[in-house]
Amino acid sequence: MTSEERALERATALLELGRPHEAAAELHQALAQSPGDALLWRLLSQAHTDLDQYGQALEAARKAVVCAPEDYASHYALGVALWNMQVRGRRYNGLFAPARRASAPVIAALREALRLEPGDPSVHATLGRMLLLVGEEREAEALFQAALHVQPRYVEGQLGLATVALRRKQAQEAHDLASRVLEDEPLHTGAMQLLARASLMQGEANAAFTTAFAAVRLRPADRQGREQLETLIETYLPRPFGKHSPALRFLIVPPALPAALMVAAWVWLRTLYRLQRLRPGVRAQVVAARRRMVTRAP
Repeated sequence: MTSEERALERATALLELGRPHEAAAELHQALAQSPGDALLWRLLSQAHTDLDQYGQALEAARKAVVCAPEDYASHYALGVALWNMQVRGRRYNGLFAPARRASAPVIAALREALRLEPGDPSVHATLGRMLLLVGEEREAEALFQAALHVQPRYVEGQLGLATVALRRKQAQEAHDLASRVLEDEPLHTGAMQLLARASLMQGEANAAFTTAFAAVRLRPADRQGREQLETLIETYLPRPFGKHSPALRFLIVPPALPAALMVAAWVWLRTLYRLQRLRPGVRAQVVAARRRMVTRAP
């Protein structure tokens, strides 16, 4: 075994053990001897990603592409690094124009990876998620289906199709897809979040909140999980003049203020009624979560 192969083996093991700082040091040392090795650069990009050093991860991914322009994995690593630098954590709220501008380089890198290797389901699914972000629902759906054609029951392919189904208000299909993922991976929080949304869309509030709270308990530090839970609560139990309350529509026109007050009163009564219909244990968790949401509000 060469020194380069030993370095690769050690770095891979360190990444799997959750020690990216040590892996990065090992890879930097190996790259000093073999600066043209694309695999070393890809692993270094992964190590920096694990350390939340997205700028350095992007630089390493770009060097991987320079070293191996026909290597699909290098283009895929570049797409992931660009995602973390330019898209991750940003809110577009359905505004496709800024989302397209930010995600265009990501999509280009992933399309190139797919051109070079159409047999990797992760490339199909990742590109599909990016296209969903910019409103290209049909192409995203086709990519998720292609991922499942390559690898049946591929988790990200099923979750992608579940997301598309929810956008189309096809709650039962989304419910079935998320449930199928949980049969294979019972602790998959992404599937649990989708299942919660589908259950609420079907009118099964107790099941929805039970699942959403379980996902948060599994990964309490996951901001997306907490935001999903709060969105469920705000949607099902809106405050009289909260952002999900129909009363807001009437406040735009000053003469409609009396109607707004009437609608707000109706929303308040409906929220109280829905709260009372929740099981006691679920209701207690929801009430506590709503109080925390109010406390954090500016």
